[in-house]
Amino acid sequence: MTTSTPAGQSTVNLRDPAQLIAAVPCLLGFRPTDSLVVIAHGPPSGTRIGVVLRGDLPPPRYRKQLARSLVAPLLAEHALGVTLLVVRAPRHKQNSGNLVQSGLIKLVREVLDTAGIPVKHALWVPEISAGVRYRCYQDSTCSGRLPDPATTVAATVMASTGKVTFGSRGEMSRLLDPVDEAAIARRGELLDRWSESAGTGEPDLELDRDRREIVSALARSRSGVLALTDEEAARLAWALSDRRIRDDCLGLALSAGERRGHDAERLWLELVRGLPAPERAEAACLLGFSAYLRGDGAFAGMALDNALDAFPGHVLAGLLAESIQLGVPPDRLNRLVPEGGPPDWLID
Repeated sequence: MTTSTPAGQSTVNLRDPAQLIAAVPCLLGFRPTDSLVVIAHGPPSGTRIGVVLRGDLPPPRYRKQLARSLVAPLLAEHALGVTLLVVRAPRHKQNSGNLVQSGLIKLVREVLDTAGIPVKHALWVPEISAGVRYRCYQDSTCSGRLPDPATTVAATVMASTGKVTFGSRGEMSRLLDPVDEAAIARRGELLDRWSESAGTGEPDLELDRDRREIVSALARSRSGVLALTDEEAARLAWALSDRRIRDDCLGLALSAGERRGHDAERLWLELVRGLPAPERAEAACLLGFSAYLRGDGAFAGMALDNALDAFPGHVLAGLLAESIQLGVPPDRLNRLVPEGGPPDWLID
């Protein structure tokens, strides 16, 4: 699966297929197409949404591999069951007894049943839009039309927290695209020149200076003024290349520092879009970690892919990306944060 999104705080009725399908774009952060979506029924009663997984619909020879990849994250979630949803427009006119991807649903059901995870419901819809008809795989009489996804409870909750649902996964991923290739090249040249003289200064003085760069940039992010000069962006990249500083910054993702977390994410995103490889990997890793802890598994995965693209051997990004693939709950990743949250030098 390519997306693993932790359970949110929205109240969605798992017994109402139309409402559940309409809520999927909010649960993922984007409107899926050509996808298998797996919605876990979380403990203790099975009436709350647990982890939400999404993957591209595979060719038949890879169906079993996809089905097996679901088992570990669902067991880690202690899922009491799942709802399966296929989102794909039919290429030919369908008859009532042969929905698209029926073979995939049958195989996934068999694999999950063997693992002790019952499939409570299996649904199909050509797209997730108002008025579109959904159907069920096992009951030809089970059908209905979707409400406007923008009017669901999940959408209301997302809007109240300032979160945006994107029209597609591609639209979301474009948030990470570079904004000025010429500026990125100039910043790369600056970093190359600085690396030639690295290690010639006083280590303690350099650490203090780098910390001040981060604190100043976070303050500017809070004020909404975050246009970085080439030197400012390069200084921040240099600061985050110090593992002590980067690891301290992980603490900004904790919910106890929600305001600081938002400030930090804006800064990390600005750096991802404005730094060259491999330096942007540190900011992308911090962005992915923060996004996952706040429940945005889709965007977290994209940020971590960005980090690994910039620096394929990045250890922390690799570990986090693997954790997302396995559906590791966010609270288990809190152990990566320095005890007590962000250190004093990061707290204003």
